[in-house]
Amino acid sequence: MTIYYFIWFFFFSLSIAEIHYYGKQDQKLIQSYICIICCILLILITSLKGNVGSDYSSYGEKYHNIKFLNHYDWIIGIEPGFWYWMKFCTIIGLSYVQFWALTAVINIGSKFYAFAKLSPLISVSVSIYFLGLFFERDFDGVRQGLSIGVGYFALIAYLAKKNKLYLLLAAIACSIHYTSVIFFLLPILNRKLSQKFIFGSILIGVIAVIFKMSFFNLQSVTWGYDNAITARLSNYSSLEEYSSSVGLSIGILTRILFLYVFIRICRGRMPFTMFNVICNGFFLAIMASLIFNDFVIVSHRLFYGFREFQIFIVPWIIISLRGRSVQLLGTVLTGIYCLILLFRLLHSNMAVVYNYKTFF
Repeated sequence: MTIYYFIWFFFFSLSIAEIHYYGKQDQKLIQSYICIICCILLILITSLKGNVGSDYSSYGEKYHNIKFLNHYDWIIGIEPGFWYWMKFCTIIGLSYVQFWALTAVINIGSKFYAFAKLSPLISVSVSIYFLGLFFERDFDGVRQGLSIGVGYFALIAYLAKKNKLYLLLAAIACSIHYTSVIFFLLPILNRKLSQKFIFGSILIGVIAVIFKMSFFNLQSVTWGYDNAITARLSNYSSLEEYSSSVGLSIGILTRILFLYVFIRICRGRMPFTMFNVICNGFFLAIMASLIFNDFVIVSHRLFYGFREFQIFIVPWIIISLRGRSVQLLGTVLTGIYCLILLFRLLHSNMAVVYNYKTFF
């Protein structure tokens, strides 16, 4: 497990250096180096890993089985976009290890492209990404991670007003993992919402969670149809680790705090459309966590792509603080927050599956 702490310290050190150079002549060059080095590092540890994580071996079984299938079948348990990606890799003769490495290049590379386009502090984004989206998805549950990466491409296309490209990329993302249907909501999110509406809604959601009000009913959301989505939800509902209640977790409360500070100090400092989409998407993810609080898998994964907008939100908060010393303090506190998340992750019930080893 030591390797993860070394990586955290490396990213933390880079974030301190980046704050020092921010606004200076060498800023863009330093950020380019940070982006390239960190991207290569995470691609390497992902590509070289052996059976690390909860999903690596199960994807290996699916990859082997797909070699003998000539057409898509939803019973195999993966979306068509990812199925065809796997099938393509088997056709060109890639081994499972090579498939995993190539997927890591696309997956992780897409996130760093988004950092370069949307974040003012690359290393701070990388630090938060490492302890959330990377660990859970790009390092392990790669299907949803890849779909979110394509979804972030769609987000960038939308912000650039390339609407046809945006719709195409959102459709591809959704075909890889159905939860990325949320990226079709970007035009709806591009509007100014009042603070009273946002935090009034969150307060109602928090009260509902405290009093254990249930908004989620499996029968009502599946409409009685038998398909891949309803089958997966029914399967999850039968497993306690996926269908239990979340409660007011530290993660939810921390995201509410991030949203409050972001709205208070970043509105007007960012491009208007970017602020609206990121702010409202993050708000929607928080509301989903509260509304679906009694079904942990839906609460956690449905709006995962929007929840991880914190990767962009925290750097914008830091850079909006007045004074270099205050910005440095914000960076240090973010690093400590990431260290706490890492420690908690490596001492959870899932820690044993993340014991790092290579495929050699």
